[in-house]
Amino acid sequence: MQRDGEVSYLDLDMQTQEVTLGSAASNVLRLSGKLVAPLHASIFVKKGQLWVKCHAKHKLLHNGRAVRQAKIHPGDTLELGNNKVTVLRSPPGFDFGLQLDADAAPDAEAGPETGDNVPSVRGPAWVIGVLTLVTLFVLPLLAAQYQRSNIGSDSDLQADKIWSSGELHPAHEWATGGDCASCHEAWFSRTRDTACLACHTDQLGHVPLEHPEHQALQSQRCASCHQEHNGQQSLLAGANPSCQSCHSTAGFVDAHPEFENYPAPRRTGILFDHASHKNDHFLDTLKPFACDSCHQMDAAGQHQNTASFETMCLDCHGEKASSVASKVFHHGDQIVSTAPVAFFVLPRLDLKSLAAVDIGAWPDGSKKGSRNGLTKLGLTPFMELLLATNPASGAALARLNENKIKLSSLKKASDADLADAATIIWSVKQLLLEMTNDPEKTLVNRLSSTAASATGDRQLAALTGQMTEDFVKVVTAQWFAEQTGFSLEKDLQQRPEEYGGGERPSPASKPPTSDPTPGIEWIRTTPWREHKYTMQYQPGGHADSFARAWLDLSLKLSQQGEASQEVDIVQNAAQKLFDGLADLEKTKPGKAKGVGACSKCHTLAPDHNNNLILQWVSETPDPLQPTSSPFNHAAHLVTTANENCLDCHVLDTSDDFLSSYQQASLAPEQAVSNFTAIEKEVCASCHTEGGRASSECTDCHNYHVTPQKHVLPEPKTR
Repeated sequence: MQRDGEVSYLDLDMQTQEVTLGSAASNVLRLSGKLVAPLHASIFVKKGQLWVKCHAKHKLLHNGRAVRQAKIHPGDTLELGNNKVTVLRSPPGFDFGLQLDADAAPDAEAGPETGDNVPSVRGPAWVIGVLTLVTLFVLPLLAAQYQRSNIGSDSDLQADKIWSSGELHPAHEWATGGDCASCHEAWFSRTRDTACLACHTDQLGHVPLEHPEHQALQSQRCASCHQEHNGQQSLLAGANPSCQSCHSTAGFVDAHPEFENYPAPRRTGILFDHASHKNDHFLDTLKPFACDSCHQMDAAGQHQNTASFETMCLDCHGEKASSVASKVFHHGDQIVSTAPVAFFVLPRLDLKSLAAVDIGAWPDGSKKGSRNGLTKLGLTPFMELLLATNPASGAALARLNENKIKLSSLKKASDADLADAATIIWSVKQLLLEMTNDPEKTLVNRLSSTAASATGDRQLAALTGQMTEDFVKVVTAQWFAEQTGFSLEKDLQQRPEEYGGGERPSPASKPPTSDPTPGIEWIRTTPWREHKYTMQYQPGGHADSFARAWLDLSLKLSQQGEASQEVDIVQNAAQKLFDGLADLEKTKPGKAKGVGACSKCHTLAPDHNNNLILQWVSETPDPLQPTSSPFNHAAHLVTTANENCLDCHVLDTSDDFLSSYQQASLAPEQAVSNFTAIEKEVCASCHTEGGRASSECTDCHNYHVTPQKHVLPEPKTR
């Protein structure tokens, strides 16, 4: 304002969609003069560019030229009567700036109302202005300075309260003690995000990353939506208004788009075909198919967690109590296998062909009645993996497998094949000797270097399945009973150098824990059995630690390591062991019959490193992890749980669900749901304007769900 050559300035910060100019009091910038219409023009941002547009048929001067609308830039001038608006460069934190120069001189069309008949208000105005300045600025400023210089005094003067635009929310009043400087970092400045985040350190960022306007929304200030100085009212500016400044205001039923494959299907950790169980198995057993029998709501009422095996499955899939070794279960479904697992074996050898090489002592089990004969199955996958960890025996084993040479039939074997066979036989006896001293230490020595990142102490202990050196000693004595005065230590001392002599030092022998004598009664006290020159492990039912440990280890070893011949040998042996245990390659999804048939229900999935793992537990969502579209089950279960669940979750009886669990379809985006997608109409039946349930945007959509990218300041000290 210009008065007698003096200039006064007034700075204002505004947050608005457009700046309206006119003579009416409702305008953002109210201008005087006969040439100014009540609503003359508007200044707004369109596609990142600043525009001015006149209303009705009005015009204004843009850089001296009469226009109705124009694109404007910093430095441009807009003139309406005696009012001049200059476009400024955008100050930090603002979209644009305007400078208004309002001249009190009358317009060219000014009439008698601007003449001398109007009493002058200059004197009273100056008096009021000075009083206002002293009351609202000088006195509070002096009082504030007094307070800061007398910290701890009993002064009752609260100068900051004079400037307050309203009461603080109780939470902020308590946290700041009413100190304005806790949030307002400078005099007469608006609150910055850094002040908010100094306390709200765990606050997440704006909207999901996939939101089309993610970057624009990330730049919004906290105070854009969370408005203070409203007392006990919510700090949120409002549910729908915050969203509907961009989104349609027509409401959920009319404006919300149709759902697309909601909820998004995901590959569950436990493979469970709801359709076949409800329509076939539960009908056969005359059991009620109740959702709440298997799904238990969490404390917050948001998620439905999966119950334990004992709660859900044991009634139908448990073992028959009449026989520990039974393979037949309730419902005729072999889900828990108790068949013994062959761990270590002395394979039948073609001793006639091996006469040309030195293999030391070996029991002749080919004759009838001699311990029922040696097995023709060859080395077990467990043994192949343990032998593969040694470069010499691993390379020999790989060559024999590649040439399809069997130890029980070597008539067509070359001299090199016979040498590899001898290396394997000596390595088998070396492995057996180590196990007689300490089975667990044997596995540690042979697997720890290869599986350092794949297993831990607890898993290594589970790999032995409670095997003791006493058991191994008893079995070894029985196997070589025909060899008079036989000793593994003495036999291996005669091992030729060309067949891996000095392969590895044997673990120090531990004193026996008992004084065992060969006999079936003593062997029955362990999970281990001996049958036809084979050490067999007897699984203990569901969640057998031995089966789980070897499945996890073999799966990890089959995928890790840098490319090299030695690594490839270990990986191939581990893959062979895993395939044999999980039986994935021989059966259809959900039909595995390996050890414990674990992979029939426990599915393969990629971990965070994109390596496959077996999922032993059903995924439980983190209640503290926010999602963009939360759903509260407790609020919707208004009838009995089973009836209410099936109102929304309709079973899909197609075969796509099981086929999606094939190993070739592990990508999460290829997952198929066991239920049909929920349509929008299901929700709209209740969530309507004035209906049974609210239809606010924020009922279903969270705003702060992405990691916060702000850099938090150091705590302020005063």
